[in-house]
Amino acid sequence: MKYAFINAKIYDFNKFSENQYVIFDDRILEVGHMNDFKDDNYEITDCKDHLVLPSLVCGHAHIYSTFARGMSVPFSATNFQEILDQLWWKMDRNLDNKMNYYSGIVSATDYMKMELQLL
Repeated sequence: MKYAFINAKIYDFNKFSENQYVIFDDRILEVGHMNDFKDDNYEITDCKDHLVLPSLVCGHAHIYSTFARGMSVPFSATNFQEILDQLWWKMDRNLDNKMNYYSGIVSATDYMKMELQLL
C-alpha cells in the first residue's frame, strides 16, 4: 500500500515549502508541488494547515542506557558478549517501572535539546 500526504506545508530543516505532497510506503518515494500530484489510488491524508517534518527522534534507542552515562565499571570487557553479561543484563534485571519512567523523561529531554540545536 502506498500513502500520500497532500496539501502539506513541508519543512526539511533547509527550506519551507507550501502546497506540497509526499508519497511513501516504508520510505519516502516522491515529494513535489500539488500541481504535479497524480492520484494513483493512494491512501490519502489531507494535511491542509499542517506542517510535515522529518522524524525528530531516532527510531531505535535503548533509552534506559541513560543510567549508564558516565558509569565507572569494575571490569574490562573485551567483546560485546562480556558487556552484555557484566553490565546490560545485570542492569536489566534491576530496573523497575519508576526507573524506566525517569530514563524516558531524561532521554526525551535530550532528544528535544538535540533537535532544537539543529533548528
